[in-house]
Amino acid sequence: MLVYLWLLATAAAAQLRLTMPTRALTEGQTVQAELQLLNARTNARPDLEVGDGLQVTFQGTSQSITQVNLKTTRILTFNVAVTALQAGTWQIGPASLIIDGEPVVAPPVTVQVRARSEADRERADVTATLSSGSPYVGEVEVYRFQFRRKEAIYDARWTPPQFEGFIEARDAETVQQEYALIEDGERVTIQDVFVPLMATKAGEHTITPALLDARVPDQSRRRRRDPMESLFGRSTSTRSETYRTEPLPVSIRPLPEAGRPADFSGLVGSFTLRVQPSAREIPLGESVTIEARMDGDGSLSGFKLPVPVQEGFRTYDDDASYTARVIEGRYRSSAVFRRALVPETVGDLVVPPIEVTAFDPLLEQYVTLRSAPLTLRVLPGEEDAGAVTSFSEGSAQRPVEALGDDILPAPGAATVRDRSLRGALPWLLAAPSVPALALFGLWGWSLRPTPAPGPGLRARLDALPDDPDERLSSLEAVFRDAAGLRLNRPSAGLTRDDLAALGEDVVALYDALSRARYGGSPLSDLTAQVRAFVLEATA
Repeated sequence: MLVYLWLLATAAAAQLRLTMPTRALTEGQTVQAELQLLNARTNARPDLEVGDGLQVTFQGTSQSITQVNLKTTRILTFNVAVTALQAGTWQIGPASLIIDGEPVVAPPVTVQVRARSEADRERADVTATLSSGSPYVGEVEVYRFQFRRKEAIYDARWTPPQFEGFIEARDAETVQQEYALIEDGERVTIQDVFVPLMATKAGEHTITPALLDARVPDQSRRRRRDPMESLFGRSTSTRSETYRTEPLPVSIRPLPEAGRPADFSGLVGSFTLRVQPSAREIPLGESVTIEARMDGDGSLSGFKLPVPVQEGFRTYDDDASYTARVIEGRYRSSAVFRRALVPETVGDLVVPPIEVTAFDPLLEQYVTLRSAPLTLRVLPGEEDAGAVTSFSEGSAQRPVEALGDDILPAPGAATVRDRSLRGALPWLLAAPSVPALALFGLWGWSLRPTPAPGPGLRARLDALPDDPDERLSSLEAVFRDAAGLRLNRPSAGLTRDDLAALGEDVVALYDALSRARYGGSPLSDLTAQVRAFVLEATA
């Protein structure tokens, strides 16, 4: 209960965060940023530090309320205009507020400001950049295509380049965004396309130019104006324009052979590893879930945790979940691994640390991520809980025994059938009525009452096998059939998410049946719970 209250207090704590649609600006550009205060109220304005090359202007506030999973979040948004004054690398933040006597701080954001060029003064132009000009093989880069314009554009079509030496990362989607800037008092629209790429081939390569075909207003053509166009101050005459980025040279470096560990996982990137057990104390025969989470800027797709080699417990890995996306032009990935651990002895159990060796491009060396060892206390459980019984020991073939009376009748006096026409005449007369009798029988069978499903499921519960494995399998089958009956859908293919529609108790029973495969929940308790569920489903 204390843990639950602590989680509620943590979830409701005040937070302050600074967000910007882009962190790359050109001199003279202004972009709208937001400072969001979550789960708190104030009449004060945040203190916001800013570098010499930037200027910030507060432009008012707005309030909103969001609700996700029955959790309500109150958001107070401070709208801030950020103007780039001088080329260089600058920081906005940290931002801070005092809430209930305690400081609430948003970390700083780094902004790159580039000097204006002649191309920037054109009405529209395109640029292409790569997050790193010299990645390592296996490293994930983000290609950025940017189109900026001061005039209206119609039917814009982007043709991506050839990414020589790369493949598109399949675990993250291409991201497109559009936003507006104020440049020298004039509105400029920016369209960004971010493509996550994985370097695959060492050597010197060139990413070919990307093209953008669009139609723009043609102010040079002399033609008769439509009165409606004059009224609304616009022209519908357009011309076709093609914008082309410069070729992008890239040098892809091979992973160094020197110092490569034998247990190198193949991961390339900067990662963090966190491991947490679902419980620190556990009865013998039950299982505990070890959750490991990895986050970083490299691809984690398909990676599996190393299997520990140690006596005293067994492990069973569940399917891992992977996520990856491009956030503010940066590739971010996460993976969550769940491992069921079943202790085999009572007492203190030390689970060895999880170790993952990766290559860090920032450090330019191989590093080993290592979690802290876990100490679990295994308590005495129920007698024979989780024990695995072998039914093959002590068994031997037995001789075939007589079953009593012989199946075949004793030979006796034989009879001879009359094979003449006269003997076959009764069968010939009865043959025409056979189809009619068959149809009548089928009609009667179709009118039979459909048996109720309840007695069948209850009968299967009464006839559960004695063998523990077979009993658990039969119990799961009855549970799934009863769930399918309540959901009015076939039981095959039902998932945990499907069962959520039946309530938390049904999901908990599903989890208990799953844990029983690893030596958890006693079958006697599960049988009683499934029986109660069947009675409710067939009432």
